[in-house]
Amino acid sequence: MSERFHLDPLNWYRRAEQPAHLAQLGTAVWRDRRIRVTYESWKDTVTRELDPLGLVFKAGTWYLVAASEALPRMYRISNIKTLNVLDTPARRPQRFDLAKYWAQASKEFEARLMKERATIKLSPRGRRLLHDISPAAAEAVEADHRPCKPDGWIKATIPVEADEIAARQLLYLGAELEVLEPRDLRTAIANLARGVTAAYPAK
Repeated sequence: MSERFHLDPLNWYRRAEQPAHLAQLGTAVWRDRRIRVTYESWKDTVTRELDPLGLVFKAGTWYLVAASEALPRMYRISNIKTLNVLDTPARRPQRFDLAKYWAQASKEFEARLMKERATIKLSPRGRRLLHDISPAAAEAVEADHRPCKPDGWIKATIPVEADEIAARQLLYLGAELEVLEPRDLRTAIANLARGVTAAYPAK
């Protein structure tokens, strides 16, 4: 099989993370042992005791799925600052299905992350490029769009993150995309574009 099939889950120009605690976490998951971690989230740094349930490798990044007070959550392993594997047996929820949990948790995470909406115009080339920067937005475009001027362009509503992040992502498409709404996102993209222009003045 290995002579005829090879799986490479990473995008071009990207390398897989090598988190410091991956081997210890693998042991804890395999032996069903509770762990105590210091974890740095985007809100704060916390110390918790967890029941490890599984490891997930997604697009070059390792995640731990673990239960805190019987509620499964996902943790990015590179954000774990300290780790102690305890002698206490881990408590695993009955009929826990790692793949099923991950699929549902991923959808919920994307929905929370991309809770804003933007109305855009998109060229045929921009439509192809959008798949590279936001598969969720590209999926929304394919599901519902209508033709507009100039010929060949389409108009659609897409999910986006906060203005600062969305502006940087959408600017990648350059003149192949125009944001119509919301105004704050248009302004954020215009400001970025002016900054780029100022950095490369015409000689």
